Amino acid sequence: MPYLRAGFVIGAGRVQASEDNVLSFPVRHGAAPSADALSVIAVLQDQLELARTGKLRSIALASVSSDGRAVVTRCSCARGDVVDVVDALRVLADDMVDDDAGAVRTA
Repeated sequence: MPYLRAGFVIGAGRVQASEDNVLSFPVRHGAAPSADALSVIAVLQDQLELARTGKLRSIALASVSSDGRAVVTRCSCARGDVVDVVDALRVLADDMVDDDAGAVRTA
């Protein structure tokens, strides 16, 4: 499928001059993300927006691979926030264990 790049049409092994300076990005192919993946993406986007606007000082993440075999943790804590983050994670863990459906309640 040809696409435009910096005034040229590129495709099918040939390059042609074009009057338009339009850049067309490739279309993403494949299945739409699952509801679980969309939920993860939404949570990460919310946190990213807080970080971008300077409203986030510390964060801790626990990620589980799609096959459930690997759990990875990461954190970025400002000095003095470690105890508060650990306490919040303890409350979150208790909430998750108590929740029969496995859904995480957000504050």
